[in-house]
Amino acid sequence: MQISASVKINAGELKQGDLTFSRASQGTRVNKVGQVETIANDMVRFDHYPQMSMVGIRRGYLLEESSTNSSLYSQDFSNAVWAMTAANHTNQGSVSANGVDWMAPDGLFTGDYLNCATTGTGIVAARQTGITYTNGEKYTVSVWARKVLGYDYLEISNMDQAGASMTFSKTFNLATGVVGSASGGTVYSASIEEYSGGWYRCAVTFTADSNSAGEIYYGARNDDAVNTESSHTAGNKIHLWGSQIEMLPYKTSYIPTTSSSYVREADVAVVNNTDAYWNWNAG
Repeated sequence: MQISASVKINAGELKQGDLTFSRASQGTRVNKVGQVETIANDMVRFDHYPQMSMVGIRRGYLLEESSTNSSLYSQDFSNAVWAMTAANHTNQGSVSANGVDWMAPDGLFTGDYLNCATTGTGIVAARQTGITYTNGEKYTVSVWARKVLGYDYLEISNMDQAGASMTFSKTFNLATGVVGSASGGTVYSASIEEYSGGWYRCAVTFTADSNSAGEIYYGARNDDAVNTESSHTAGNKIHLWGSQIEMLPYKTSYIPTTSSSYVREADVAVVNNTDAYWNWNAG
């Protein structure tokens, strides 16, 4: 969520002492060269647009409520919590960690390849289990993905096959940068946001029910379809980085995790002197 207190504040004209700020955790922002970077506790985050055509253009102060990322090892898809298995279909995927030929959204070589290991029919997906979805709550799942070879689509879902435990699935076109047309279950909303270097942050929001499988799948697809097997060619692949699962009806800034979930605490900001920035006649 982006909060702009006024045009002048958004333009960075607050003087020292006019803003009191705190945040009891680290947070991330997009910096002026379009990269996701970590900002220390109690440091205000001045955010920028991530799109290549808008790199360096300031968005304003990034003020967000508290949120938790419950996806473990969010940028290490080679960790054992990311299984190359599936509940129903044959998973022909594999992961190559930290490809050094392309920078991730953080400007480092931390992006992982999701590869097709063998030619045949099945799915190619990174799967994480053991996730708790609370009945009736909205969740937003997001991840950065990049087209590399062969695959045009990313599918995000909580089950590899349609059925009672499959609550949502959604496709994203990594070739054109638009949300795909295919959906499964009940999708509340979906979005795709461009980042430099051919990356897209793909997000889907759904409402959990009592049957929701506590899983997440990030699948590489040749077609705009969900929850089906298809033909795959060995060596085809996409890039993945920055998995995030939040109990919110929208995505927030990236929250890195390793072996446990991480809470980004709320930003608390107070403008101490509003007289210089507020037009009392206009409101």
